[in-house]
Amino acid sequence: MITTWMRVAPVVLVFLCTGASLADEDFRLMTEDTALVMRHSGGRIGCVRFGPADSSWNWIRGVEHFEPVLPRIVGNQRQPIAWQLASVRRDRDDTGETVTALFSADSPSLQLRVVWKAYPGPGPIEQTLALVNSSPENVTVGAMPSLSWRLQAAPDADLVHQWVEKGASKPPKAGTHFTPIGANFRHRGVSSPQANKKNSGEAIPWQCVHDRVHRHGWYTAIASSAHVAQQVKAIDGQTLRVTLGFDEKVSPFTTVVRPGGRVSFPPVLLGCYQGSIDDGCNRFHRWAERWYLPSTSDNRLPLVNYNSWGREYDIDEDICRKMIDDAAAMGFEMFHIDAGWFRAVGDWRPDPKKFPHGMRSVSDYAHGKGLKFGLWVAWTQGGKVAGGGPNVLSVVEPKMRSWFPPEALTSKKPKPIWRGVPCCLGSPAARQWCLEQLREIIRRDKLDMLEHDQTMIISKCTSGNHDHTSSQVDAGRSAAEGYYEIHDTLRGEFPDLLLENCVGGGCTVDFGIMRRCHFVDIVESYDPLSNRKAFYDASFPLPPRSLEVYVADKRSVATVETFVNMLRSGMLGWCTLMIDTTRWNSEERKAARRQIEIYKRHLRPLIREGNFYHVSSRPTENGWDAFQYHDPKQGTGAVLVFRAKSPSAQEVFKLDGLKPDAVYTLRFEDYGVSKTVATGRSLMQRGLFIHLPSQETSQVVYLEEQRQQSPGQQQRKSKGNSV
Repeated sequence: MITTWMRVAPVVLVFLCTGASLADEDFRLMTEDTALVMRHSGGRIGCVRFGPADSSWNWIRGVEHFEPVLPRIVGNQRQPIAWQLASVRRDRDDTGETVTALFSADSPSLQLRVVWKAYPGPGPIEQTLALVNSSPENVTVGAMPSLSWRLQAAPDADLVHQWVEKGASKPPKAGTHFTPIGANFRHRGVSSPQANKKNSGEAIPWQCVHDRVHRHGWYTAIASSAHVAQQVKAIDGQTLRVTLGFDEKVSPFTTVVRPGGRVSFPPVLLGCYQGSIDDGCNRFHRWAERWYLPSTSDNRLPLVNYNSWGREYDIDEDICRKMIDDAAAMGFEMFHIDAGWFRAVGDWRPDPKKFPHGMRSVSDYAHGKGLKFGLWVAWTQGGKVAGGGPNVLSVVEPKMRSWFPPEALTSKKPKPIWRGVPCCLGSPAARQWCLEQLREIIRRDKLDMLEHDQTMIISKCTSGNHDHTSSQVDAGRSAAEGYYEIHDTLRGEFPDLLLENCVGGGCTVDFGIMRRCHFVDIVESYDPLSNRKAFYDASFPLPPRSLEVYVADKRSVATVETFVNMLRSGMLGWCTLMIDTTRWNSEERKAARRQIEIYKRHLRPLIREGNFYHVSSRPTENGWDAFQYHDPKQGTGAVLVFRAKSPSAQEVFKLDGLKPDAVYTLRFEDYGVSKTVATGRSLMQRGLFIHLPSQETSQVVYLEEQRQQSPGQQQRKSKGNSV
């Protein structure tokens, strides 16, 4: 698998013990937040400390040993493998420090490699687990948990468990779940390659346990797009059994490892924090932005994106040019053609009737207006085009039929015109076809951004000639790794290409996807309240700068104030409008230009660099909600406040993350509210008072810390004012 976008440096070997020379040793790993100590003793390795880096607190009591229980499958029988700890070593490079434990078995010859890694800066410890077959024969193995630990809180702890549901097209009823942990607590959060749109109940594979007495906690995440599960079971009021790995309730996991082959098990992230849950999430976000999100040379991200789906399939070359003109005039930064441009599903060439000069002509026109150009491509979807040749993905093409799940080829279920039958990326031939077609599209149409939609990673495939067994869990693992391979290769060949993950509007949201895509669509309901609900949920585990909602409210907007409310509800993270702006009136166009200016000048720097706080409860139809951004380095911030259909015209929100003794200047964007000042302590304890006279309206409040200026700064400011 190619990962050329990752930063790589020569490895410096610090410590190595092998075979019989293994001696008792503690191996310490530490980020700015999380401390992990792995101890080798008596031929075993286990964790003796997992806790905050800046305190002595330890969630581990005794030793939590790493026990390789990976079985071999012979016939239908699970046979234990005699594993021995062969070596432990510590490495360091500019991407962090690792501890690697290598287990080996003789019959058959296998190696199991476990790596714990601490990256520089804040954030979690990453654990990866991979099996290599050194024998001359195929070896079939089952699953083992990626992690199984007992974690123990203080005797007086008051624990609460949190997890977040995927948007899956429509915001779920609850979305964010907080559950007090008692003696009978049980939780099982599952994530699949693609959540069902109808009340899936699937989790973004992240969870948090917070101690409300001591104001600290821990979190875990699984960085995989396969079928995975996180389980927490209370042993007593303070001790929890935490188990992470493949979700074998979907199907028992079995996979065949060929001679010289390798199979990876779900990577896990293990983090600790001090303070509130938002404090912990902000530290995790900084880590994800630095080490997991794909890099780019464009330091403006997130962008203001104009998506053509406001007209759905009613687009052509002339219409797109008019939309590009409008986008450029109002300050958009990217023009993005959604579905409706191609000839047929699987034939990803421009429709010559709509785009007689090809897509490159539109791309060049957008670039000439100073905009990036993006394109929607459902590149795994096969259609029913006969005789289309090798460049058309078709289920009726004899050479391609084996790329698709046998079960899907007989389906009679009708499909919309933008959806076909997804090929299995566990097929090497299918992977290669998709990669070659994407290369051609990117070069041909000079893309700056590629959006993928519809099913990307399938798990219901029993084909015998793919890189997986009939196990649904193994099929999902193989297809996910195929997807990763394609995206990692594209990132290496087109380092400035932006990648968007849609997949039905939030049906595939996980850390494996996040590592390959710059932004992810988290919901597809379009209305302001749904957008804010989805953002409230996903912004706990995921960085706000990576979260996209579509502004495309189909209802009529009664006033300019409600129009602005609609726009702002989509400007909390990545901002994408799916509205035909050529149909806006002059008042709406003026208001939109101002909101785009606010986003780019004031909000985006905070979304990129600042902390994010949930300073209200989850948005409701008859309530108020608010979202706070704060950059402690610059001393600046903003609060976006929304009144839905609440009967009350005023509300108070207690802010977070400010300096108690600092004085802040507050400026209000709307309704002629006068500038005022307040201390951080007052804003956090007494709160920020907001008055909005009408329902479905909003306000933006800007905060700036009053800082003592040096004489040099005062002199420069004086000179600037005199010019």
